[in-house]
Amino acid sequence: MSNVDNMKSSTVDISGDLATLRDDVAKLATSMTQLVQQQASSATDTITRATHDARDRLSGTMSDAQQKLQSAGGELESYVERNPGIALAVAFGLGVTFGLMNRSR
Repeated sequence: MSNVDNMKSSTVDISGDLATLRDDVAKLATSMTQLVQQQASSATDTITRATHDARDRLSGTMSDAQQKLQSAGGELESYVERNPGIALAVAFGLGVTFGLMNRSR
């Protein structure tokens, strides 16, 4: 009978070990799920920050370019007002050049 008792004891031990193993696997799955969610959240935050930084830099660059263009336009307008004859000659020369280029086609 002691063999039967030993088998019953072993069966109980194995059942307990399996239950513990199931619990450990469930805890591991929960931990992995939380880790993946944290990593995804971290990646999303990083991408969001990078996108905002790029937008801010692009906005600053566009603002600088717009200011330079406005400044250059103002300088050109001022030059034309000071030297209307030269501006007229340049405009005439460009008109003739474009006219000749289109005529040959």
